[in-house]
Amino acid sequence: MMRFMREKPVFVLGVIIFVVGAFVGTIFLVYGMQSGGGGSGPTERSVIAVVEGVEIPYSEYAGIYSNQIEFYRQFYPEMGATELEKRFMLKEKALEAMVNSRLLLAEAERMEVVVGDVELRRKIENNELFQENGRFSDVKYRQILSASRISPADFEESQRAELLASKVRAIVSDAGKVTEAEVWEDFRREKEKVRLRLLPLEVETYRGWVSTTDDEVRSRFEDNAGEYRRPDRIHAEYLAIESASLEKEVELSEEALKEYYDLNLDDFRTPPQIRARHILIRVPEGSSAEREGELRERAVFVREKALEGADFAELAKEFSQDSTGTTGGDLGWFGRGQMVPPFDEAAFALQAGEVSDVVRTQYGFHVIKVEETREEGAQAFEDVRITLEEGYRKQEARDLAAMTAEQVSDELLDAEFAEVAEKFGLEVKRVDRLTRDALLPGMGYRPEVSSDLFSLDEGQISEIYRQERDYYVFRIAKKTLSYIPGFEEAEGEVREKVIGEKAEEKARKEAQSMIGKLRGGAEMKSVASMVKGEVLETGFFGRAGFVLEAGVQGETFAESFRAGEGRYGGPVSAGGKVWIFQVKEMQPASEEEFAEVREERAAKLDRDKKDRIFESWLENLRGIRSVEIDETLLGT
Repeated sequence: MMRFMREKPVFVLGVIIFVVGAFVGTIFLVYGMQSGGGGSGPTERSVIAVVEGVEIPYSEYAGIYSNQIEFYRQFYPEMGATELEKRFMLKEKALEAMVNSRLLLAEAERMEVVVGDVELRRKIENNELFQENGRFSDVKYRQILSASRISPADFEESQRAELLASKVRAIVSDAGKVTEAEVWEDFRREKEKVRLRLLPLEVETYRGWVSTTDDEVRSRFEDNAGEYRRPDRIHAEYLAIESASLEKEVELSEEALKEYYDLNLDDFRTPPQIRARHILIRVPEGSSAEREGELRERAVFVREKALEGADFAELAKEFSQDSTGTTGGDLGWFGRGQMVPPFDEAAFALQAGEVSDVVRTQYGFHVIKVEETREEGAQAFEDVRITLEEGYRKQEARDLAAMTAEQVSDELLDAEFAEVAEKFGLEVKRVDRLTRDALLPGMGYRPEVSSDLFSLDEGQISEIYRQERDYYVFRIAKKTLSYIPGFEEAEGEVREKVIGEKAEEKARKEAQSMIGKLRGGAEMKSVASMVKGEVLETGFFGRAGFVLEAGVQGETFAESFRAGEGRYGGPVSAGGKVWIFQVKEMQPASEEEFAEVREERAAKLDRDKKDRIFESWLENLRGIRSVEIDETLLGT
């Protein structure tokens, strides 16, 4: 049985998008596979699946798969179809969308759900793609469908199917209403925060306090041998074609640089800029209206002096309360968006030599004078020569890496791995004991590549893999299949684990004893001195926040959110330590803030609950309904 993906994408068919709920994938009919034609591959009449007795043609699956490829290409234009399919498992997603759509249509029939012609017409006519000047245009409707090679009858059938599925979804998930209590609890858990005092006990310290016998170690291994199973591993050689190493081989010419400059001129354009001075009269936070009025009058006075011809720089030195006052209020050159909005708007409304009205920002009152302006332009070739050379080398090296990768791939068809490496001046590197979920050299976490490598036999060579601007190819030197080691091989690991567990348990017992003393009135600092520990204090954090002092997420100290101010709690095991905590301060969720977001949050929770109900129902449906799939056609 095919494993279905939990993730449900949105697929694109031409310019029309069909989406049914958050968990249903896509429902549409597919076009483009012609009947007939030679060859032994699937045809329009090939049946890839039978759902509830209804045959589904291969053309439907192929069309959904094709549409997915085109959709993902919009976001990853540099990736080929094969790489897209492997990375995003598009064949499984296409299959799931196809099966889900047919199951929903079958359920709609069982539930006697119908879509009337008026309802269907309204849905199509309300689609903005088919409208001109806010009204449905039959001519535009037929033109768009024709361009997408879709007949009106087929499109209308797909729209009717989408409406049917939406109705089924509404019926199934209608019970997913959230209560007011659920909304508040969700908000409270997200927003409430605590501040703690922490006392950590190092587990490592307690390892010397515990011991274990050979019999204990052997017994632990025999009872839990599966825990020590060694994963599948491969030892491989690989070649890395790294564009950075090829940059030195790129030849620079004046003509090539100028052509690169012309092609990338937009990267070197400079926006309009101004050079300005300002005088700031600060308004302290919490100032009364009367005090603010007095400060504004001072700013008006300074502005009038400037308009009368007084030297603006000298006025700034005398009156400005900004750090630029000593340099005559000079702000240098700046573009739009670099200053706070009120200041930005006022400054860019001025011409050179003009003085602004008094401008209020969160800092206080400003008077601004624009000294010079610069129009939008492009940086001169010589001014950006170094940047051009770097960019050109990177571009050419990237192209050279791609070309070299293609040549290496061709050579590996007939020549030995080491011979090809020598021919192209590449170093044969090794990676040993590589597991399926390990980081690949130079590539990081690429599960689809790891899956490919583990499918190869010893001596086989992989395809070329691209990672941003670099390329990699592997040769499998040795494969070691998963196995459970004997006791002799695993003894050291088992012993370390048993001692570690005993040390942690010892630390937890010590912590429990300390918590008892603290609850009995002892001071945390005096208790800490008994174990030469240091009391730490955190800032406020929520469950989803990060507790910097402990290096863990706030959820680790979930108990503290229920304890109450001043209360002690623990022990909490995390990061090789056992923690004791005291709630120093609690910051409850704001009922005022909740009132502002209640409706929006309730709507989201309502949608999420309905989605979960529907997903669960759909999962159950796939298990109890008849679904047969010809998996031999999935690879074609």
